[in-house]
Amino acid sequence: MLKENISIKEIARTFKMSRITIRKYRYCEELPRRNYPSPSGLEKHLTYIKKRLKEVPELQLKQLLAELTDRGYPGTYSTLSDGLARYGFRLGKKRGRKIILPSNLALWRPSKTAMLFLGISKN
Repeated sequence: MLKENISIKEIARTFKMSRITIRKYRYCEELPRRNYPSPSGLEKHLTYIKKRLKEVPELQLKQLLAELTDRGYPGTYSTLSDGLARYGFRLGKKRGRKIILPSNLALWRPSKTAMLFLGISKN
């Protein structure tokens, strides 16, 4: 968008970002990359989790954490809760709540936005 001579103010309004952020990216020769944390180790236990939820649909998160810890899962309660939510599993208090992000926001990253308005294509 900057290459198309669209004003910083208009770009900021379009992406709902600060004009300062837009200016910061404008003068970057290379986009800063954010390191996203590696998976929590939950992936190894997904088949077990699915099996347990079929056996006991009202399984509580604390009970599941205890079982997974015995099986070698290194994570904590909050890590497990967040990881399960990422894979679409809801346990305990979160079971009744279901938040679905709009598909255009589900994979949003600041770097993608920056690439859009700088006109950089990722190959």
